[in-house]
Amino acid sequence: MAIKLSSITILLFYLVTAASVLPVTCVNAPTFTIQPPDYSGVSAISLAHDSGLTLPCKATGPDTITYFWRRNNQAVLLDQRVQLREGNLSFTGVIKADESNSYQCFATNQYGTSVSRLATLQVRFTPLSDSSQDKFIKPNASGYLDCFIPPSTTPRPGNIFWSDRKSQRIEENARVAISIVTGNLYFVYAKSNDTKELRCSTEFPLSRPDSNTISSTTVIGSWQSVNITGQSVSSEAVNITEGPINQLIDIGGDVILQCIATGFPIPTIQWQKVGGPLPFGRYRFDKWGRQLTITNLRKEDAGNYSCTAMNGGTPMTKMAQLTIHIDPSWELRITDTAQPVLSDFMWACRAGGSNVQYRWYKNGAVVPNSGKYNVYNNGSLLIRYLEQSDKAVYSCLASNSHSNLVTSGWLNIIESQPYFIARPLPETILFQGSSSVFRCTVDGGPRPKMTYLKDNVALNLATTNKYTVLLNGNLVIRNVNQSDAGVYRCIASNTRGSIDASGTAVVRDSTVFVTSPTSRSFRRPSPFTLHCNATKDSTLDATIYWTINGANVTNPRAVIQTTNLNSILTFVNSTLADSGNYACNIATLVPSVGYERRTRTAAITINDIPDPPFNVSSRNKTKSSMYISWLPGNSNNSPLQKFIIRYLVNSVSVWRDADNNVPVSATYRGIQLSPWNTYQIVVAAVNGVGISRNSLSINHVTDTDVPYEGLGSVRFFGIANENTAVQIVWVLLSRQHQNGPGIGYRLYYRTQASITGWVSRSLGNTGSFRLSALLPNTRYEFQLVPYNDVGEGNIKTPIASVFTGIAPPSSAPTNLKAYLISTDRVFVVWNKITSTQSTATGYRVSHWIYDNSIASINVFGDVSQVTINNLERFANYTFRVNAYAEGGDGPYSDMVWSYTGQPVPESVGSIAATEPIRGQIRLIWTTPSVTNGPIVHYKVDYAIVDVEGNVVKTISNRTIGSEVTFNYYDMNTGIYRFTVTPRNANGYGVPRTTQISVQGNGPQAPTNLRLVGTTTITTATIEWDVVEVPLDGFIVQYRLSTATSPHENITLLLNPSTRRTIVTRLTADTSYEFHVVARSRNAYSLPSNAIQAKTQPEVGQQILPFYQEPWFIGLVSAVGGLIVILIIIFLVRSAYKKRSQGVHKGHYPLHHQEHRINIQDEDKPEIPPLPAEDMDDIPIKRPPLPHDTTYTSNDFKQADIDRESLDSMDEYADLPGLSKFNEDGSFIGEYGDSKYESRSQYNSSNHLNSSSLPRHSRPASPASTINPNNSAFSTFV
Repeated sequence: MAIKLSSITILLFYLVTAASVLPVTCVNAPTFTIQPPDYSGVSAISLAHDSGLTLPCKATGPDTITYFWRRNNQAVLLDQRVQLREGNLSFTGVIKADESNSYQCFATNQYGTSVSRLATLQVRFTPLSDSSQDKFIKPNASGYLDCFIPPSTTPRPGNIFWSDRKSQRIEENARVAISIVTGNLYFVYAKSNDTKELRCSTEFPLSRPDSNTISSTTVIGSWQSVNITGQSVSSEAVNITEGPINQLIDIGGDVILQCIATGFPIPTIQWQKVGGPLPFGRYRFDKWGRQLTITNLRKEDAGNYSCTAMNGGTPMTKMAQLTIHIDPSWELRITDTAQPVLSDFMWACRAGGSNVQYRWYKNGAVVPNSGKYNVYNNGSLLIRYLEQSDKAVYSCLASNSHSNLVTSGWLNIIESQPYFIARPLPETILFQGSSSVFRCTVDGGPRPKMTYLKDNVALNLATTNKYTVLLNGNLVIRNVNQSDAGVYRCIASNTRGSIDASGTAVVRDSTVFVTSPTSRSFRRPSPFTLHCNATKDSTLDATIYWTINGANVTNPRAVIQTTNLNSILTFVNSTLADSGNYACNIATLVPSVGYERRTRTAAITINDIPDPPFNVSSRNKTKSSMYISWLPGNSNNSPLQKFIIRYLVNSVSVWRDADNNVPVSATYRGIQLSPWNTYQIVVAAVNGVGISRNSLSINHVTDTDVPYEGLGSVRFFGIANENTAVQIVWVLLSRQHQNGPGIGYRLYYRTQASITGWVSRSLGNTGSFRLSALLPNTRYEFQLVPYNDVGEGNIKTPIASVFTGIAPPSSAPTNLKAYLISTDRVFVVWNKITSTQSTATGYRVSHWIYDNSIASINVFGDVSQVTINNLERFANYTFRVNAYAEGGDGPYSDMVWSYTGQPVPESVGSIAATEPIRGQIRLIWTTPSVTNGPIVHYKVDYAIVDVEGNVVKTISNRTIGSEVTFNYYDMNTGIYRFTVTPRNANGYGVPRTTQISVQGNGPQAPTNLRLVGTTTITTATIEWDVVEVPLDGFIVQYRLSTATSPHENITLLLNPSTRRTIVTRLTADTSYEFHVVARSRNAYSLPSNAIQAKTQPEVGQQILPFYQEPWFIGLVSAVGGLIVILIIIFLVRSAYKKRSQGVHKGHYPLHHQEHRINIQDEDKPEIPPLPAEDMDDIPIKRPPLPHDTTYTSNDFKQADIDRESLDSMDEYADLPGLSKFNEDGSFIGEYGDSKYESRSQYNSSNHLNSSSLPRHSRPASPASTINPNNSAFSTFV
């Protein structure tokens, strides 16, 4: 036998062999040819029916068949009125109410008893109701009259109507509704002419089984009055008085869903299926939208349906579930079978349908679940350890809530020695690489045990998965190879005997698909081509052919080209009807067996953009909104994804989206409009192929109103050279948002400290205005609001603050980027401004969809990244940023755009870069907290930057998949900036950056750079340390301390042994920044630490403190001269008095005393007195001391003193805190008391040990602090 098996084929063999049977020549179990029907629903029997009823039942089978019936599983008692006639159960006269129940017929012959389906007999109960209730309703209010149909009425009426005293039926209209469920009469809103007497009538269908016809009967209710009286109401909120109810409907049937809503004005009702569209072409709206009718129901129509009622206020929604019922239908019936004794038997029984349940009978008795029997949910019955007592007729009943069916079969128990059902073929073909079957089909009772030999060697069947013996005795050989060829012998044995047979197996190449058709979609009328190619064994014949949905392809637009087992199917001018399952089939002719077919199937879908929606209408129109409803067109084999509502305004030929994300389940939508505009509105549908054409348009002109929108592009800013004015610049409202004629703009302003309130000023219809005559250097607050002829707008701009006389930021933020991180959130990032004129206080982020005149503005502090929330989905947003400060608003940045449809990942949680080994960089980061879908990969960039942060070079890489590490090897020394950007299916997300200094493969950076001594006018001496000596040397780089430009080389390449150098060619009185880099083999190190140094100013350019200015010296000299004169006068007068007294007392005259003092002090050096106590607080301008030199008495040299300055008494006298001189060169304080001498000694110890100075030396003047060689020198005091 040449059979090539897949794993599924093997499973089928198990199922088939589990029910292997002896060949039978006839069916032994009784088989029903007529089953009793149901009498229910419209076929229910009326109590008034008196012509009797017959429940038919007939079966065939060997031997005589007898019948009996059961009602509700109890035997039916026969009498004169209820009789059994040839299997039929007959009722005479009126069917009683207690005879409503389920009936079942049983047929018995010598093999056992079969059971029929369960038949339902329903007796219609139509009670009368004489209830009534008078109603009083206000005009324009809602109300209803109750039909009073008892809940016990079964089945429900087929028709309900109301009539008045003139027997005229009440017709339904937009205001009047009759419920098909309760029969109640509803007034959506009442009018005065509704006052009248009415009554409810119900019609019931009556089945007449004797004539196989259906008639009807009418039940009439009592009169009820409705009175419309009282004060008319102006409005009434919407209320759904009867919403749709849950229903279970047969597949292929029709359903009516009802939604009755009341209120004034009349509510509009919209229907939709939750989670999907209404079934195209199979639904309609009836009774002014109150009823949704769906015809020819399909399985996919099941689900929840909602109705929404609205009349201008809060809408109201109610929902119901539709369940599609499918009656049971057989997929696998049971038939007569023979099974070996002492074996277990699984009898399969399977039916399709809704919620099918199973019940088994054995000779008419229900089979219980027990140790012997098990009934499974899939319908199968397991009987364990078969015995002769299990021989019987078994019936399988499949049922659900609506219907049932039954199948029967006889189980025979075999007790015999093994026998062949099918002997081995003389030559069995096994297919290389596949699973094949060696045929040896046997039966017997008990079930035979199988033994197989190959080339007279027993096969190991127990411990290997190479072989499997099926229940019918056949041998499955897996993964066939050439060694499986040979002679096979099968031996079947049981307690009653054994049999054996042999056959030869040969191995042939399998038929294998090389190319198979693949499932794809094509847009009509595109052509499409399917390829199929296979190989086979050269000794076998095979043919290749195509089928679509199981039938051969015969379409005249299909072209098939076939060469051997290579076939190409091409369709031209494809249509939607060409969609289907296309199969490439290869039939291999196996000797003695026949054709073995192998198939490869592909689902081909021909689709197109949807047909445009139709029946577009509008309702509930106002000056700023309206509701749009429509019906969807054909989806054209691609499921609808959403609807888009578009509009043209004022004949501008650019379509805009009023709502671009209407759920596919919706067929109505409210949209916002602007007053004083003419709108043309359409609806389009979207599927996986694209957007449909626009529907037919509806037009609407809105009335005028005040402006609704606030201005979105407004800047308030001061003017640097005009401290009493502020400039206001804004974008005028577009025509769409002016909302009426006479558009203008009103400015409100006040000082921030104002308590008198706002001052207003109309600016007209301009976009710029300079407000003058303000207070100088004062903070003002401003707001701007549009107005028109109707009035002032609703929204003022946010309060803006400006300080007069201060200019705003002069530059705009740069490098603005926007990332969609969810469907309604955008992450915005920018570079802050670098203006030297103004520092930003904060930033304003503006965004809009179509019109920047009404942009939304978010105000933030001094940040460079923010998240903008609550955005509309599927919209193209524009973003821009500007800085604001004390002087107001700066210029706008460039604009960026973001579409809120497909969000990208947020930034990685963290990123770390390390250098575990010199020259190797390892990056590690964490997955973003929000990925918006699986991460596809990460982009890993690194930029080489200079010490100022300027990018020199950028290299991009990306990870393999979503791994969160990346390694770089053999990296050179430098500063690296690493950026990791995650990517999902929608695109790259928010980047995250870190920067490290990499030692890399270059030399080590110099360390501990420092300034040696003090600078001169044009030079600075620096020195540094090293960790390792570079091969090439060092380079000193510099720049101005305030500069942001890169450092420049100021020295040539210095010798590797250099550790100190003098930097020359500097500019006087200038601050510099220095660093040093090392070089080895043309590779540069990282820079050393940076130091700051300022050169000395030139002498002529020194800026003297006020006490060294000539005017101050002159003033001090004048005051000093006056004091000297006064002292001289005082001394003269005192001397005169003492002289007068001394003459009498014998003292020396005054001048003799002075002379004696001068002689005593002749050899003493002239030491100036210390300054007064408070002189410590006076700053002394003196050249800085050398950085690394301290002069002491041991190393001071006379040659270092500029001797020309020793005689410069005037300059010496200019030093603050020093004693002044008389005109003769003597110190004014020379004759002070002894406390000055001690203080002078103390002061001397702080600066210079005076004992080391020559007697005639004096401190150097400021002019002598720089010698002709420009060497630094300290000033001693």
